[in-house]
Amino acid sequence: MLRRLIKLAVILAIFAAPVATLVVTYRAFAHFARIEARERRMWGGSNAIKHAFAASETYTRLNLIFSDETSRRLALDLGEWNERGEAYIAHEPDIQSESYKDMRNNIYGVAGAFWLKDGYGITDSQTRLRLAGYLAARRELYFYAGDRRVPQLPETVDAEAAIAAIEKDEAALQASSFAYLDQHRDQIEKDLGLVSREAGPHLQPSSFPR
Repeated sequence: MLRRLIKLAVILAIFAAPVATLVVTYRAFAHFARIEARERRMWGGSNAIKHAFAASETYTRLNLIFSDETSRRLALDLGEWNERGEAYIAHEPDIQSESYKDMRNNIYGVAGAFWLKDGYGITDSQTRLRLAGYLAARRELYFYAGDRRVPQLPETVDAEAAIAAIEKDEAALQASSFAYLDQHRDQIEKDLGLVSREAGPHLQPSSFPR
């Protein structure tokens, strides 16, 4: 009987480990986002930073194995599954506009991670966090579901409808993210202490869609 109980405990631990890891990681993202928001003297921006930073970290880790485009798609898909999960398990699940806001910040986080890697060869977490903080401080990230840039959506909990809305807008949102990063390159370099690497014909074009 004891052996059976031990075996059952091991099996449960194996299946629970990914969930526990996810919970711990999610809390870590939230913790660092709050620190970044405080350092930039922001009120209400930590959730936006958290989503952008979490997506940027997910993309970067996946990019160690997969191509730019596959990593981008998987990172955004994981964000969508997070919204699906919250609709069922969260104490106060997000309405559609809240989910849209979070997924939009995910798109910005992934674009920012690629932008840093492609333009500066930077793959460290601290710089990605600071970029998310910079974008939040300039209100490029979305803070609230009532942000005027969030489309009018029914005030209901419907993750699938929110995902359909963000996927329809994804290409345009990604393009606008890159446009802002490129247009404000000088200011971002100064804020983050970046040194651009020269782009030349010897560099292979990236597979990341822009």
